[in-house]
Amino acid sequence: MKFRKAIVLVFTFCGAFVAAADAALAIDSAFGGTWKLDPAKSTFAGDPLTFGALPGGKMRFSSGQTVAFVFACDGKSYKTISDSNMSCVRVAPLVYRFTYVNGNKTTGIETDVLASDGKTFSSVEINPLESGSARSTTKRYTRVGYGAGLIGTWTSPGNASRTAKLLAITATATSVSLTMDGAPSMKVPLDGSKFMFTGPGVPKDAYVVGKAVGNDEVDFKQMLADRDVGESLWQLGKDRKTLVWTSWRPGARNNPTIAVYEKQ
Repeated sequence: MKFRKAIVLVFTFCGAFVAAADAALAIDSAFGGTWKLDPAKSTFAGDPLTFGALPGGKMRFSSGQTVAFVFACDGKSYKTISDSNMSCVRVAPLVYRFTYVNGNKTTGIETDVLASDGKTFSSVEINPLESGSARSTTKRYTRVGYGAGLIGTWTSPGNASRTAKLLAITATATSVSLTMDGAPSMKVPLDGSKFMFTGPGVPKDAYVVGKAVGNDEVDFKQMLADRDVGESLWQLGKDRKTLVWTSWRPGARNNPTIAVYEKQ
């Protein structure tokens, strides 16, 4: 669902990193360059979520410890996170359609289709891009335990669909410039200040703060309205030809996504 993706964008820095470095610490210049994701060497965490039943036909959505809110499939707009809203319509007994709005802009339309046995559902999400084209993402969820309709707990297998395939990094003593998958470059200061994310579907109060840990590692904390929504590490391999990006949700340190990039 789009509100999950908005959070995932925060986890993946929405195309930006920031490192807060002490005067005596500076990240290795080898961080600079072009890096390509190696899916075979990477491990991708699954996407857990829960729909709980409430009186009056409403549901409570929860994505682990990251985000939770109440909504109903009545076509009305419900606040999800920050300045983002969602409306839901049940267009058929087994089909739910969600429309996502960030600010005043529609940022995605998702269609979830339950299997007739109620044990799985497929989710197809279409998101407009600034270029004028659209991106489609398909995921499959499996029920964990008991439930009826959308009500219950679900999980999806991890995959590389939400992980950047190509990073272009320029590192200096005072800033990091990063381009992900050809998106516009962002120049992020290395002074420990908040770096506010921008872009379609990104909550207005999402930011990241981090610090350099020696020369080979940068520790990051992703925040949403001053609430911790994820952590990650950016690490150089000993040969300076591998970059490992490990990220996890609050309370899920033992189930991280480990994205391995090779220098080109």
